[in-house]
Amino acid sequence: MAWQSLHFSKVWASRTFTHLEPSWKLRCSESLIQSINAETVIDILLGCEKFRSHSKTITQLVKKVTEKCLEFLASSYSDFIIKSFYSCGADSDSKLSVMEDHLPSIIHNLSAEETIRTFLALKQLLGNFEWQKLTCTGDAVSQKAYNPVSLEILRN
Repeated sequence: MAWQSLHFSKVWASRTFTHLEPSWKLRCSESLIQSINAETVIDILLGCEKFRSHSKTITQLVKKVTEKCLEFLASSYSDFIIKSFYSCGADSDSKLSVMEDHLPSIIHNLSAEETIRTFLALKQLLGNFEWQKLTCTGDAVSQKAYNPVSLEILRN
């Protein structure tokens, strides 16, 4: 099940998966939901985006997984911000565009406590980005090159 969760976008798209017993499909979706964390949530949402025009059963499973991802983000948004934006480099445009689509619904569902933790995390990240900009000289760029999209999302 762990392997399936890691490669769900390929497994669920296969003809073999569509012919599985409903109980096995449910187990697969539950395993995927259990694997949601701050480091995997964007990849899972990206995988879910690929299933917009599939069978009704798969679409229902994907909808459930997407809802669980959004619930996770609403409850752990500050953790997500810290872990994901530190790991996002110049190649993260597609991941960030998925987040932009979901940000309004996530932000409106944040608790007051999570909103404060998120604000503090964003403040810390922006400070780190500004410090990085000041310490980079010429061609000597630090370990991560943060793209303008990620900085724009943080500032807004």
